[in-house]
Amino acid sequence: MPLPLAIALVAVLTAALFLGVTAAVPRLLRVGGKTGAIVVELASSVVRLALAALLAFALALAPARLVEHKLALVLAVGATYFAVACLDAVRRLRARSGSDQEVRTCSAR
Repeated sequence: MPLPLAIALVAVLTAALFLGVTAAVPRLLRVGGKTGAIVVELASSVVRLALAALLAFALALAPARLVEHKLALVLAVGATYFAVACLDAVRRLRARSGSDQEVRTCSAR
């Protein structure tokens, strides 16, 4: 498989892993209250990071005949995880600050 195609495949797999866990963990851990939200967020972060590390280790330890460019694919996992985490954080920050928009405009006067 050509390297660009392999990198794209690993990037899509990593992004799907990140977004899938983000959606699945809150449904599995139905905990109420503000403390429950923190527990769900912490559990999601741990599971996402563990699965990304498992994917990176699996690529790094795969036989050479199956995976040609191990280092490039492991770096693709890390870069994609970082990029998706940054985009998710920006999305959450914008969603949270959107509800506080009225308070910000009043205090600026």
